[in-house]
Amino acid sequence: MTVHEYTHYLKARPEAAVPGNWEDQRRFPHRPVVRVSFHDATAYCQWWSDATGKAIRLPEDDEWCKVAFEQYRKYPWGDEDPDHDRANYDWRIHRPTPVGLFPMGAVPLTRIVDMAGNAWEWTKSPFSKRTEEKFVRGGSFNFFARDLRAAFRYGVEPGGRGDDLGFRCLREVFP
Repeated sequence: MTVHEYTHYLKARPEAAVPGNWEDQRRFPHRPVVRVSFHDATAYCQWWSDATGKAIRLPEDDEWCKVAFEQYRKYPWGDEDPDHDRANYDWRIHRPTPVGLFPMGAVPLTRIVDMAGNAWEWTKSPFSKRTEEKFVRGGSFNFFARDLRAAFRYGVEPGGRGDDLGFRCLREVFP
């Protein structure tokens, strides 16, 4: 989700939690919205579904993985090691970049972008039965190349709002 898309949600739902550093984020509408909790992301999906009549939701961990792994690739783009033409990572740029800025890092078949680097993405799946943590996927601008692997995942408390934590929605597509 981009800052621009999230802005519509906040205008329609003035009672919704405003992400941290929002005024600065608003200056860059094409970047992924960050500093949103799992609860914020879930509420956005529900609002959008209600407003449009088209259901969207956060992906389950295995659904996120299926897209990123596409044919069991090591990284979303393939098996080649990460480089700075494919993803925003390793503090090189020091902040999230506009969505789609690294098309060479897209998943080959679907052309889905930014599944590695830029911002961690919430999933609906629990990290552990012992905690409330949820899986996040994809790595971010301030993590290392090893964290961009499609298999890498991380657990975050649902109230977490990191400056590298955003989300992506899943929409069911039926023939």
